[in-house]
Amino acid sequence: MIEKQENLESHLTELRQRIIYSLVICLISLIIAFAFSSKTILQLQKLAPAGATFFQLRPGELFFVHLKTATYLAFMIAYPFLLGQLKAFVWPGLKSQEKQTSNIIIIGSPFLFLIGLAFAYFLALKPMLNFLFGFGLEAGLVEAHYSLDYFISFVLSIFFILGLSFQLPILVFILAIFNLITSGQLAKHWQIICFGIFALAAIITPTPDPFNMILVGLALIFLYGLSILIIKLCGK
Repeated sequence: MIEKQENLESHLTELRQRIIYSLVICLISLIIAFAFSSKTILQLQKLAPAGATFFQLRPGELFFVHLKTATYLAFMIAYPFLLGQLKAFVWPGLKSQEKQTSNIIIIGSPFLFLIGLAFAYFLALKPMLNFLFGFGLEAGLVEAHYSLDYFISFVLSIFFILGLSFQLPILVFILAIFNLITSGQLAKHWQIICFGIFALAAIITPTPDPFNMILVGLALIFLYGLSILIIKLCGK
């Protein structure tokens, strides 16, 4: 009984330390990110249609745009380190195979998130913004003046959604490890899953044109195929 209580106290102490470390990591990441928020905002503004100008509607809007941008950047910076803290906490209690699994998740998840961000920046966002924010400009119906807060919020939300969407192989891998799905099941029902993927792509791409939906859908189908290959190599 005493030994169990000591183990519980040890785990609670370890958990408290990991939480403190995580908070420190988040704070340091936020400070670093805030220092680069202006350059990041300028870089994101380049995604807007040519000739666009930005303005703030409310006092302090620019500050909160910087803070919002810094928060997203801080998450990207801190994410691998936070996963590392989680790994350090659960590592002693894991078996050999579970440790290999956790290593794949710790390395693969941030990598896939970055791939999702790169996909958004270099392929998806530009045509998406040209359609949404550029619609009506050629006809002279509106002028290209945008609220900076709305524009940055929209762009960051697309980044975050696509970054999460690219976690599909990690999600499939976890489900396979717990024997909830197999590579055979995924391959057998590929038609239904592909239909669901394109339905998801239609939801997460806020433009009615098919280009963005097809682009995101094909990227997710590629990740779906990659997921089948990964769990098949793992014998699932």
